[in-house]
Amino acid sequence: MSANSHNDRPAPLFSPACIQNPYPTYREHATGAPVQRLSALPHTWGVFRHQVFATLIRDRRLSSDRTAELFRSYDPHLAEFRDFHGHLKQWLLFLDSPEHARLRRKLNAGFSPSAIQLLRPRVAEVAQDLIGEFGDATDVDLMCSFAHPLPVRVICRLLGIPMALYLRCVKLSDDFAAWFADPRRSAVTARTAAAAVLELTEVVAETIRTAESSSDNELMRVLLELEREPNAVSREALHAQCVLLLIAGHETTRGLIGNAIYLVLTQAPEVVRAFDDEALLRSTVEEVLRFESPIQTIGRTVVEDMQYEQVTVPAGESLFFMIGAANRDPGQFPDPDRFDPRRPHNRHLAFGGDDHVCLGSTLARMEAQVALRSLLWRFPKALLRSASPEWYPGFRLRALRSLHVQLEPN
Repeated sequence: MSANSHNDRPAPLFSPACIQNPYPTYREHATGAPVQRLSALPHTWGVFRHQVFATLIRDRRLSSDRTAELFRSYDPHLAEFRDFHGHLKQWLLFLDSPEHARLRRKLNAGFSPSAIQLLRPRVAEVAQDLIGEFGDATDVDLMCSFAHPLPVRVICRLLGIPMALYLRCVKLSDDFAAWFADPRRSAVTARTAAAAVLELTEVVAETIRTAESSSDNELMRVLLELEREPNAVSREALHAQCVLLLIAGHETTRGLIGNAIYLVLTQAPEVVRAFDDEALLRSTVEEVLRFESPIQTIGRTVVEDMQYEQVTVPAGESLFFMIGAANRDPGQFPDPDRFDPRRPHNRHLAFGGDDHVCLGSTLARMEAQVALRSLLWRFPKALLRSASPEWYPGFRLRALRSLHVQLEPN
């Protein structure tokens, strides 16, 4: 990726210029304290180095319940946000052990490597269907026509959501992501996100009612069992997990697919020529996850004063683990600003590094591998219309807004 001139100061963290190219800014911060206060956000600290990230993310003085941080600029107990706040607090993403560990063990069955491998033919079918919908078009926005709809169709099928609702689910998920990805969340976007989550809850509630009477859906079977076991979850909590799976199941994966296509077409012609090399496809996707991580930061709440190398972070503050910075750390990755599809020992942190490692990481990897292979097999001579990408404006998500490609069939 292009970098700022050595004569220019890196753009301020979280600024629009930083979002378009955050890596010079990350590199500057990484030369500072291992844990440092972020001047752009009150009560917030940042970790930019790989080794510090991998160490502190497991610290028991940190909590995954970040809902206070999400609602810091407005009272979550106001009537208009009370239900929204309560819904998010039930997400697996924001739970700590032992509740997190118990729920995660149950959900793992639906996302095990063997379960995901069984889905590969279905994902390939979705990819081929989408490619078929290109018709005779030679100029296609692959974000709109391929990277966005592929993971949406997959996760909606997994949850049993009717095809007629796919596009609506995308719009509602985008409304939530616009709020969640913005570190300066306004009350206006919070209201839109709250309305989106409410409507998505209604969608999954109807889907669950249908599945109770008859369903051969393995993931839904796993979810419904959560209500029937000892220490069962409530129906409200079940709705919350389904909404989380629906949103997380495609928001980040579409960024991963788009980033993979962009990087392969611009920086890895050897992958285009060897699209049937499964080992190379796997390592390419891992390098995409490192080089342009679809999630740029994850947060934790400090629950008791925490000292690390002479830096003390007070209880109640937020700690941002900067995934995009850690994955470009020269102390961990030789030549970190080079995209290398065959990079060995690629211990990136794109999916986190603790008990909260992304539940759907195996599915996301498989979808990206299948998407790349399907597209490169059909269009090995595909060319970008523009080499200057425009990135999604939110800070947490690293995804292209569009990806116009000239297609020439094999």
